[in-house]
Amino acid sequence: FLTALAAASWSQHYGVPLRIGRKSTPALMARLARNCVQVEGVPRLGTLIGILALRRDLHTVDFPGLRPWSGFVRANSPSPFQSVPVLIAQAEADPLVAPAVTRRFARALCANRVAVRWLDLAGGDHARMARDSAAATIDWIDDRFAGRRGPSDCTRL
Repeated sequence: FLTALAAASWSQHYGVPLRIGRKSTPALMARLARNCVQVEGVPRLGTLIGILALRRDLHTVDFPGLRPWSGFVRANSPSPFQSVPVLIAQAEADPLVAPAVTRRFARALCANRVAVRWLDLAGGDHARMARDSAAATIDWIDDRFAGRRGPSDCTRL
């Protein structure tokens, strides 16, 4: 589903035809990208079927290695070389964003002397992470606007 959202938006933003996977895949991606998924809602049956079909269609596609998409993946990926503090909230068992991948990125930031505030969130519900980390995130942002230095959890990562 996220691949469909990214590919459809990048296709529109960069003006590149959405040609990925099988002949029917671009239309499927565009249709999925128009769907709205709500945190508390249950996806419609058509959306679930579309996600399964997309998974099948893209099973052998190396999206990050496919031109011009590989360039878009790089351009839209965060860099471990930052000049500002970073806050990362990660659910312990997130099924969508692998905690090990996020932690590896946080460690790369730390290695580059970036102040990383790491929030461990209980459970594995990706959809609720924004809500669960909202208060801490707002406090963290307020502190940055107040000119306070970003805290660092690098020693425990």
